[in-house]
Amino acid sequence: MTGYYIALSMLTLIFFTVAATEVVLAQKKLHKLRWFTKPLLLPFIIVLYLLQTGEIAGYLLAGLFAVWVGDLFLLSESKKTSYTGFGFFFLGHILYALAFIQGLSLPPSLSAELFAGILLFTGMIIVLMMKIRMEGASLYFPAGVYFLVLGAMGFSAYYRFIFVPGILSGLTLVGALLFIISDIILIYSMLHKLA
Repeated sequence: MTGYYIALSMLTLIFFTVAATEVVLAQKKLHKLRWFTKPLLLPFIIVLYLLQTGEIAGYLLAGLFAVWVGDLFLLSESKKTSYTGFGFFFLGHILYALAFIQGLSLPPSLSAELFAGILLFTGMIIVLMMKIRMEGASLYFPAGVYFLVLGAMGFSAYYRFIFVPGILSGLTLVGALLFIISDIILIYSMLHKLA
């Protein structure tokens, strides 16, 4: 094993250790200790991405940076910084969507897979909006716009998976879906705190 692969393996192990620690700290509501783990996660992802691909994908790296800044703002848990954090997440998801569709063209016709993706992500947005409306959340409009961008980001990852099949496109789709799940949980918990 060369030095490169040893270093990559060590960084990956450290990343998963920090990520697991972050999950435990979040579950146990040890917010002060999360200031040591949460800020490390996205820089690790950026470094691992650069080491594995060797390419500078501007939209993707800018999106990761925006989400990292958003994470930092959300750590303080005040109303003002939470709004700012979500603003950076919003920007990050727009940048992700641009990264995922970069270099792809529109299909000549609407395939069954593409139609299924449109139905899935549109349905997700409708269900989320109905849930917010039933709860009477005062942040209905901004949450709706955020969900639209979140759905567009998810759909763009799905679109890439359909038209550029492979392991990287599959991992992109899985990552996008994990972001969607994480953000939905975060938004609903924050809506109850901020409303």
